[in-house]
Amino acid sequence: MLRFICGTAETEKLNEIYRRAKADADLGKKVFILVPEQYSMYAESHLIAALGLSCQDKIRVLTFSRLCNLVFSKMGPLRTKYMDKAGKHIMTRRALQLASGDLKFFKRNLHQHGFTSLVQSAISEFKRYGISPHTLLDTAENTADEKLKMKLSDLSAIYEKFNALVEENHSNTEDNLSLVIPKIDDAVFLHGSVFYLNFFRSFTPTEYELLSHIMKNSELCISLSLDNIDTSSILFSSQQNTYRKLSSIAKNCDIDTSTPVFFNNSSAETHFDDLRHLKENFAAFAPSAFFEKPEHIHILRPTDLRAEVCECAQLIRRLLREKDYTFNDILILTGNMENYELLLPRIFDEYEISYFLDRKLPLTESPFMRMIVSVLEILAYGFSYERIMRFARSGYADISVQDTDIFENYVLAADISHAQWNTTDPWTYNPDPFMFDMNTVNSARDKLVQRIRELEKMFSGRKTAKTICDNIYRWLEQMNTPETVAAKINRFKEESRIEDAEQLRLVWNSFVSVTSQLGEYMNDEYTTFTEFLELFTSACGELSVGMVPPTHDKVLVSPVDMFRSTGCKAVIVLGAVDGIFPRDCNSEGLISDAERLVLEKAGLTLAPDSFARQTEEEFLVYSVLTTAKEQLYIFSPLSDREGKGLKPSEVVLTLRDSLFPLIEDESTNGSCELDLTESREAAFRQLSMKLFETNWNITLLPPLWKTVYHNLSEDKHYKKRLQKLQLMHTSDTSGYSLGPEVAKKLYGLPLTLSVSKLEKYNACAFSFFMRYGLLAQERLLGGLNPTDTGNILHNVLCDYFKAKADEKADYSLIDREQCHREISKLVDELAKTTNENLYAASHYYKYMMLRLKSIAVSTAWKLIKFYAQSEFRPTGFEIGFGENKNYPPYELESTEGKVCLKGFIDRVDSAEIDGKSYISITDYKSSERKLDLDLAEAGIHFQPLIYANALAKNAPDTNVAAMFYLQMNDPLISCPDTPTKEKWEKEMNKAIAAHGIISDIPEVIQGIDKSHGNKDAIHYIECNPKSLLAPEHFERLLSDADKKAAETADRILSGEIEVNPAYVSDFDPCRYCPYGIICQKNNPTK
Repeated sequence: MLRFICGTAETEKLNEIYRRAKADADLGKKVFILVPEQYSMYAESHLIAALGLSCQDKIRVLTFSRLCNLVFSKMGPLRTKYMDKAGKHIMTRRALQLASGDLKFFKRNLHQHGFTSLVQSAISEFKRYGISPHTLLDTAENTADEKLKMKLSDLSAIYEKFNALVEENHSNTEDNLSLVIPKIDDAVFLHGSVFYLNFFRSFTPTEYELLSHIMKNSELCISLSLDNIDTSSILFSSQQNTYRKLSSIAKNCDIDTSTPVFFNNSSAETHFDDLRHLKENFAAFAPSAFFEKPEHIHILRPTDLRAEVCECAQLIRRLLREKDYTFNDILILTGNMENYELLLPRIFDEYEISYFLDRKLPLTESPFMRMIVSVLEILAYGFSYERIMRFARSGYADISVQDTDIFENYVLAADISHAQWNTTDPWTYNPDPFMFDMNTVNSARDKLVQRIRELEKMFSGRKTAKTICDNIYRWLEQMNTPETVAAKINRFKEESRIEDAEQLRLVWNSFVSVTSQLGEYMNDEYTTFTEFLELFTSACGELSVGMVPPTHDKVLVSPVDMFRSTGCKAVIVLGAVDGIFPRDCNSEGLISDAERLVLEKAGLTLAPDSFARQTEEEFLVYSVLTTAKEQLYIFSPLSDREGKGLKPSEVVLTLRDSLFPLIEDESTNGSCELDLTESREAAFRQLSMKLFETNWNITLLPPLWKTVYHNLSEDKHYKKRLQKLQLMHTSDTSGYSLGPEVAKKLYGLPLTLSVSKLEKYNACAFSFFMRYGLLAQERLLGGLNPTDTGNILHNVLCDYFKAKADEKADYSLIDREQCHREISKLVDELAKTTNENLYAASHYYKYMMLRLKSIAVSTAWKLIKFYAQSEFRPTGFEIGFGENKNYPPYELESTEGKVCLKGFIDRVDSAEIDGKSYISITDYKSSERKLDLDLAEAGIHFQPLIYANALAKNAPDTNVAAMFYLQMNDPLISCPDTPTKEKWEKEMNKAIAAHGIISDIPEVIQGIDKSHGNKDAIHYIECNPKSLLAPEHFERLLSDADKKAAETADRILSGEIEVNPAYVSDFDPCRYCPYGIICQKNNPTK
């Protein structure tokens, strides 16, 4: 007997199945409820909830795979080896290798990424639809389409090799169905049983054949979601075809078919007119409009994904409070779980919402599998920063988090090359001795690298997949990894992290399964580490681990394609945008839709084409929209995470334009602003923003927020957090200070610091405090950074002109070729001593050496030409003042005590002019800088002034003639035609900027530039009116610099660290400041 229970009232249909099943069981019949694989757990729990625990003895929930196993257990053959998706992928890869010589159409695709998965999917499809390799070959011979003929011939060859590889004792779902069909008629233990089929929409030909045999000796009752068997409907076409097919099978087998029983009473599902109207008209060919404002269907248009999740969280809290819902009464569905799997947990935790993400974690994303893959990548391709750090941070490398952090920072700072990973010598280069202890670094390196070396030593000569798998497992045992995994699982359980514990258990079991199958199926196949890595990762990519939804009170968050019609009171749909809800079904696989139509006409039925799959997707959307008993909320965000606009889903347009003309998009605030009663944590966050807006003036808060503040202040936990928040706010005021006592302990007495630190403080006291008080700095990254290049150029110029000074060279006799030759030699020598690791690393750094030589030569040539026409000569290079330097620290008196300044002067030139001794100070810069008097007076750029005072103090008989910033540069000169040597010299001189101030004394000016006043001459130092200062102004500027330095020292020792950057002239201290994200000075929404 074949019976049908039809209709769209899902709850009534399910209750009818349980009623009939119980009645049959009470009569002593064997009762089975057959459901799709993904519904098995839900069906079992729902059955127990409906009929009680005692029903398990009389009514059994089966899937097709469970039914096959039941028959095999009674009648044989017993198959001991189950082949999962990873195993099928491995077997498919092996079949491709064996059939490669026979392939024509797909020969070029053999090594294409993802091709094995496509072939595996095609083979599974052939098996589900009862198509043999010979059937494919016969169809190929009879088709006129040459392209399709080659495709089918190739697939037939691969399919035949695959079947040959699957031995008798291997078990997989597709083959089991074919094998169990001949045994069903003889399965006496099933005769007289009653099978209830639920949650199915369609069947494959193989499944239809199995059902036809079941019908011969058992009763079969199927539940179908369709409202009419006679009227054609695209939405219900799949179920109507199923009805017709089963009816036809029953008729051909002379099996009685009862009249279908319909349950279409929408009022039984919901008592609300708008929801009932949606159910009755959404799938209608000519839907009628509902001319009232719906109260139970809501469309919300939040600004972005974050606002969407925030408003969803607020909605859930409101439903719990106002409608007395439990978390179990609410179901959240989305067509794109990836958009929400990171965002949703963070916000739901804040709103104290208990939830469960019904998703499957790809096996390769678990920390354990990332560790395995990283080790295999090292074996295949060698060491790299990314691979070794994935291994170190996996939690299975037996290295502390602190040591891992130090090691990672060192590797980045030293820019470790491939060759350095493979050396057995200890690393000696230390980019920052203050930060890195080389013993710790080398110890961590030895521990990590030695682990990999131990695995490498297990291999010798040619390797098979089985050898690699066996050695990997032995290596894991040597590291006690199985014990570590077990300990982690136990710890997770003790911490009530049941989901994490179960997930890790499944990951470990999946790893063991994949390696076992690899070793078995590819046993005699010689392979390389690269080939094995590709096969291993692709096989693991076929697997994912998921959790069974918990039975206790939680909001279920599920992808639409894993949706189960649970009859929740409220259904919330997230991300109802075009292309996602419903999802576009455009993927065709190896056989296109057009080719499927050709094959169907030839009598070869395959899986549905894109149009049929899109119809299935539309039905899934219908099921989602009609499952809510009381409330339906559809969220359609206006933009994605990157701010790109999103179109609303066609579902939203249908609801708004056709079904409910009076529905309005419910207003959203575009943020996480909330009704304060939703969550204490969220209320605290909102209160903190209000307090900052009122500058922490409680009296300025609105009455409601005053109440919130006093309420939270009475809670010990939130009171402490409010106090911390107030301290944070106070730190952002201009008058905040560490206090003299703390400052003196922090910086020490006497205060000793460089002039550049004084400049840093005058630019921004808070930035100075972060860098030199808290020692907070950006992660040091290796590579050619400005500091390295600047040091090389400084030292090259210093050594070159120092040598020329010792030689008492005549600068007018030096030509550019000689300069280039001597400078190039110095650059090569200094580059090696600065960072030999770096400059031997790649051709890029060799190119940069050529660039540095060009810069050094151009800068040195400018100075040579300057000395050739000047009275001044270089007399000092890298002159240091400070402890154990050329001169003692430069001491100043401040109100807080003595201040000791230290530093280096790049170059000092001197000359005897009219019996007086004059000096000129030059500071080299990598970029152009002017000695701006406003910035000098503000203490932001006054380094040359302090240096001049320091020198004058140690040489009382000298007079300061000039101070310069010289840009080290090798500019590109743009000329409309080929320039003459003189014109090129002039343009180069202009581009290599030397800016500064000169004492406006004629003899001094003439001493600096002998050709001063000659308009046709090339002036290597411009003595223009802007750079000339009267002697008394010059002296006052020097004097004021000392006063500013002392004043700055007073402020430092008094503890001032206000966020008050000095914006002087065009100077912006915040432009390149790394601490802007902390002070939020330029963020108006802080």
